[in-house]
Amino acid sequence: MLPLFLPPLRERKKDIPLLIQYFVKNIAQKLNKKEPVISEEYLKKMINYNWPGNIRELENLVELIINTESIPAGYFTEEDCNNEVLVNISDDCLKLDYMEKEHVTKVLKKFKWNITHSAEALGIRRNTLYSKIKKYNIAM
Repeated sequence: MLPLFLPPLRERKKDIPLLIQYFVKNIAQKLNKKEPVISEEYLKKMINYNWPGNIRELENLVELIINTESIPAGYFTEEDCNNEVLVNISDDCLKLDYMEKEHVTKVLKKFKWNITHSAEALGIRRNTLYSKIKKYNIAM
């Protein structure tokens, strides 16, 4: 057995937008529901939150948002998160298109630009991956 240390989500705030996008896509598809739009203000609150339940709490919150088709009021208190973003994230980084482009690029690099393996890892068809490469102008 090999010990593996994974820092808590509160120490990986830059990962939160990408994880949210991942959970939104997968959970909405699994539940056959429409992907919700998460406002920039709420996204900033999610980034600043401490996430004591770690990634499972984040996943459960995204599932709640999808199931109820609304963002729960009062989930985050002033005590739980600050008004300012603790991580320096540009407004572009908060957009789902940006996060999708970054994720697709990372997967392509991981699989050494192999379209078939990358598409399988992303859970999409090859032609969908090609259209995302074209849409985001990803240089191969």
